[in-house]
Amino acid sequence: MQQISDWNKIRDEVHENAVRHGFWDNNPSNEHFLCLVISELMEAVEADRKSMRTDKSILPHFKNPEEYSPTGAGYSGYFEMYVKNTVEDELADAIIRICDLAGANGINLNVPETPIPMFPEAKSSFTENIYQIIQKLVDENRPLDEALNLCRKQICKLAVCLEIDLSWHIEKKMLYNTLRKYKHGKSY
Repeated sequence: MQQISDWNKIRDEVHENAVRHGFWDNNPSNEHFLCLVISELMEAVEADRKSMRTDKSILPHFKNPEEYSPTGAGYSGYFEMYVKNTVEDELADAIIRICDLAGANGINLNVPETPIPMFPEAKSSFTENIYQIIQKLVDENRPLDEALNLCRKQICKLAVCLEIDLSWHIEKKMLYNTLRKYKHGKSY
C-alpha cells in the first residue's frame, strides 16, 4: 500500500478542484462542509451494510481503463462501474472533503504522525469505528485543524485495518472528480 507523503499537495489539488466545480460559491460555513464529511462517512456505512467493496482484481487494469471498459465509457464509466459507491470510495470521499475544508482554511495536513490511542479497533464494528471518527470531528472543544488531522489519521488507520489502499482510491477519485459536472450535478 502506497503512503501519501505530502498531504498539503493533495489538500491544494482537492480544494482547487472544489472551487472550480462551484462548491465554494456563496462561501458556505465550515459546519456545512463538516456535515458533508459526515455524509460521506455515513455513505461508507451504507456501502458496508450492502457489502459493496471494490474488486481488487481490477486495480492493476485501472492505469488505462479505456482498454478494459466493456461499455467504452472511458475513465468515468469504468470508475462508476467498478469503484463508485463502495466502502473504499466513500472513505476516499471523506478524506477528500477533509482536504477541501483544510484547503479553504489554510490548515496544515503535513503534521507529524502521532500514535492514535486504541483507535480504530479491529475488534469494533465498522459502525462503531465510524461513530468514533464522527465524534472526534464534531467535538466543539477541539480546534478545526486538530479535528481534521485527527479524523484524516483515523480514516487512514481504519483503511489499514480493512486492508484498503486508500491512497489509490483517493488518487482515482480525485481524477474522477475533475471530470464531473459543476457541483457534480447537485445543488451543493
